[in-house]
Amino acid sequence: MATLTNQQIDLTYPGLIKLNNNTVLGAVEQSITDGVGNASTLNLGTTSASFIGTLDLTGATINGITPAGLEVGTGTNSLMNAVGGASISSGVNSVAIGNSTTASAESSISLGDRSTASGYGSFSAGLFAQATQFGGFALGQYAEASQSYASAFGPSAGAHAESGIAFGQQTSVPFGLNGAIAMGRQVTAVQADTTHVRELYIVAPDGAPLGGNGITMLSPNGTAQVVTAADSGTLEIDSRPVVVNDAATPTSVINVWSGTEAQYGALGAYDANTIYYTI
Repeated sequence: MATLTNQQIDLTYPGLIKLNNNTVLGAVEQSITDGVGNASTLNLGTTSASFIGTLDLTGATINGITPAGLEVGTGTNSLMNAVGGASISSGVNSVAIGNSTTASAESSISLGDRSTASGYGSFSAGLFAQATQFGGFALGQYAEASQSYASAFGPSAGAHAESGIAFGQQTSVPFGLNGAIAMGRQVTAVQADTTHVRELYIVAPDGAPLGGNGITMLSPNGTAQVVTAADSGTLEIDSRPVVVNDAATPTSVINVWSGTEAQYGALGAYDANTIYYTI
């Protein structure tokens, strides 16, 4: 570092640092210049300082500033929280925000408290929520999606089969029941590609004061049939009553009737001792 000792003032003053107004430092910031008036990026006063232009702190150690917000994770283009529990965003394009969350797979997102997203493109949010396979989605406290494309919604919901959906508190789709759906509270699926509910309530159509709508099912040849409840308390299929013998003791079959569906619907009244066939 050069010294000014034994140097002529008229030859060295251009390298001196001074205030722009050539006075003492005051409360009003002044630009810091060299001896010939070239301004620097620093403005300095007795109570404040400011910079103009770019401030490069590469390699610098900064003390006294508490970090906040987000910071770059270890994965390419990844983000994680800068304060709180040590979150990990090690997957490419991953995001980990919260207390000790982990997003370790590419394009994974983990939010909340100790949640984990370790499957490619997976998402987890909630206390100890886990999405561990490709495209898994876990939302809720202890929710777990442990197979590809599985989705778990609600506290302790578990989707453990491929493309399975567990929706509700403590619902479960066990391993191997691919495509099954469990909905409600404490509902467990028992068959693949089937929707399971604890109880089904058919509500009135939008804007309708009463009911009248039903459940549509397909016959083996693909014909849509609508099952509804009649005001009398009986079931109907496409407005045709489903005849049930309510007698306390069995009755014998006396008659056999056959005809078209139109003829069957026109009968109006039906005998419990008659078997009806439509052709």
